Amino acid sequence: MSVHLVQAYVIAIAGLGVGAAVGLIVTAAFRPTISRTRAMRDWDAWVTVPLLLAAAGAHLILITQVGLQRQVLFGLYGVALIGTAVFAVAGLAIWRLAAVIFPAGSIAAYFYFALPEHQADYIGLLVKVVELAAIVAALVPVFARKRVPPAIAGWRREIQGAPRRRLSQGATRTTNRFSELSRAALYPPASQGR
Repeated sequence: MSVHLVQAYVIAIAGLGVGAAVGLIVTAAFRPTISRTRAMRDWDAWVTVPLLLAAAGAHLILITQVGLQRQVLFGLYGVALIGTAVFAVAGLAIWRLAAVIFPAGSIAAYFYFALPEHQADYIGLLVKVVELAAIVAALVPVFARKRVPPAIAGWRREIQGAPRRRLSQGATRTTNRFSELSRAALYPPASQGR
């Protein structure tokens, strides 16, 4: 297998840059919306979405340089990645699965179909590296989460979502309840025969 440079595909580098820039602009524009969603974290907003849109940009710009069959496939793939980014910004949790499956399918298709039929090219491999980075970026938050017992996770969720006033009331109730239990242990009621 030999790797060569196809001059007509060099334009894909511009597509990578434009797609990444659009991803960063979308992240900045929808920052308030993104911060309210649980399906997307800051890492996803600043890394994963721009990488997905960079891969989409590269494939969409290459439509003019490839044959009819690949034009259709590149167009559908570009639209799928844009849809994945829209789902991410909208806060739909399914976006992370799409952010892994679509680029993985593209990488597999490149190595399965393109390499035996065509020779590998530097630009195609560069785009596949960006897609692989998008997969890794989509999986990092999943594996980086600390695993905590469900009881603690629920308690932590309550505290994070609770207004300050309610939290202090809850802490006061807990402290009062603890004081009552301690008092009962130290000073049993007279009816217990002291």
